[in-house]
Amino acid sequence: MSKETRDQYHQTMRFVDQVVHQLFEPEGRRLQSIVDRIVEENDALRAKEGKFSAESFKFYGRGYRKSTPFQIWGDDFPELYPELEPKMFAYLEDEKNILRDRQQIDQALAKYLLGFTSDQNVRDRMPDTLVSLVPSWNNMPRVQSWEEATGLSVQAIKRSQKTLEKIAVYAAARLIY
Repeated sequence: MSKETRDQYHQTMRFVDQVVHQLFEPEGRRLQSIVDRIVEENDALRAKEGKFSAESFKFYGRGYRKSTPFQIWGDDFPELYPELEPKMFAYLEDEKNILRDRQQIDQALAKYLLGFTSDQNVRDRMPDTLVSLVPSWNNMPRVQSWEEATGLSVQAIKRSQKTLEKIAVYAAARLIY
């Protein structure tokens, strides 16, 4: 691999990482709000027993903290109360699905963008639902269709449809969260 090819690969991957981070940032806030609610419920149960507010809990060895403007020191998290476990299992399932989708979208965008030749080519290779994440593209019209720009085979385009639908869902969720 030549230095130029390697540099373009790293540039593409940094760009993909930035776009995917922006795409999933609202999901991170949504997941944290779920943890915050569970922490509050756990602290309310602790208060009934006369225990202090920990603003955190431990579940299966992993510590969870309430999003607060100050750092909670130490890693001695109290256990999650058993009656809150169903909520935590639902959270973990949601988190797992989001991480799976994030990885799938990350890989797909890398596949679409590797080998770009110009800013216009990158813009044409990006799904339209992601254009708003790159402000400089807002006024850049598409010159080629996505299918032409990516150069994917008909079979690869068909396989990409579910990923493109997921990208559209997460892009729309940015408007909600």
